[in-house]
Amino acid sequence: MVEMVNENELVDLFLNEHKALSDSILNDYKSITEFAWEQFSKSSLDLNRAESWRYFPFSKLLNSLKDYANYEAPTKIVEVGEEDSEVANNSIKIVSGCLDKINQLNDNIEVTQTRYADKNLVNFFDHFFKHEQESAKNPLVFLNGSLSTSAILINVKPSEEKIPTLKINLLSNEPGVSWPMIGFNILEKASLNVEIHVNSEDDKSLLIGNFFAKIKTQGELNIDIIQCDNHSNGIIFQNRFVVENAAHLKLNGFCRGGQFNRFDTEILMTNENSNVDVNFLSLTKGNSQQHHFINMSHDAPNCNSSQLFRNLLFDKSNVSVDGTVLVQKGASQTFSEQLINNLFFSEEAKASTKPNLQILNDDVKCNHGVTFGQLEEESLFYLKSRGLPEELAIDLLTKSFASEVIEKFHSEEMKTEIKKLLEL
Repeated sequence: MVEMVNENELVDLFLNEHKALSDSILNDYKSITEFAWEQFSKSSLDLNRAESWRYFPFSKLLNSLKDYANYEAPTKIVEVGEEDSEVANNSIKIVSGCLDKINQLNDNIEVTQTRYADKNLVNFFDHFFKHEQESAKNPLVFLNGSLSTSAILINVKPSEEKIPTLKINLLSNEPGVSWPMIGFNILEKASLNVEIHVNSEDDKSLLIGNFFAKIKTQGELNIDIIQCDNHSNGIIFQNRFVVENAAHLKLNGFCRGGQFNRFDTEILMTNENSNVDVNFLSLTKGNSQQHHFINMSHDAPNCNSSQLFRNLLFDKSNVSVDGTVLVQKGASQTFSEQLINNLFFSEEAKASTKPNLQILNDDVKCNHGVTFGQLEEESLFYLKSRGLPEELAIDLLTKSFASEVIEKFHSEEMKTEIKKLLEL
């Protein structure tokens, strides 16, 4: 379903915002934003492209853009290393799309932003926008690139110490749209654990962000994400990961709250012996919506990928998962699995799934599965017969359903936080 919208009005607002931001962007980076705008303009809001805009909250975006017209983005340059009691060590804070605080980073982690005119940053985002042509499938990637006020690049070098953990607080505290853009450049044999909290403090906010990552030979990137708030209009992420030779990517997410959440994720396994593990848990209530569009491309031999989605649906909420696994002709000895489980607590809740396997090589093992169900009456009866109140029995069965995804998280703090957030 594509929401009807005044296309000309929306594009005019985009263009005005792009022009207003263009004057504040350094020349080295401006070529990227201009290219991104050009590519977005070619696709624009062609609503016949239902896959690109399905479920998209155009009315929320239109209202948020109008609110954003009177908001001035911060222009300060953030320095590293200043003590700040509000920010933990080895952490960064991003507010309304702009880098706000950096605190005591490990020696092997470097954070730069567009206002430094860093050549590595410019080259990194230039490559993703101008040379990763598959991104053209998603016009939101280019829209974000043309309107982002401050791109941030996180470079990670190899270290003999244990894998460092970087904490990122991604906050939207102003009405309107924020456009954060974050790149992860994991160098050869480097590793990084990332804990991301996404929150909003304004019920008129809409966050549309890009996450890009390149994980080079024998590199490792583990990302844990928690999105939990009841304020935001919506959270919309476009994620793109390139996983090279013998590299590893693990992406874990938990979402609860917000009126509209959408995650578009594209993962390319470009070299042999790479591994990808994606796990998401969502809890939706009221009229909230949660949508996942994921494309997993096996481009080389001997690669493994796994996807697990578990959804808890209450009231009149709506969840969808569209998952495509593409195995290219040369990608022999591929292993891929995908499982989507939906647990309903209301007859009015809706779930839609669309698993899709495109296999161009015979020497593979690929499978997928989908389930729709309610709490098992026998299990509930058994717990109640042992003296548990019905509310506690439901709580235990719910956490049991969610536990497999929760245990995938690297962060023990996040595991504990999710379990508390699941309390019904």
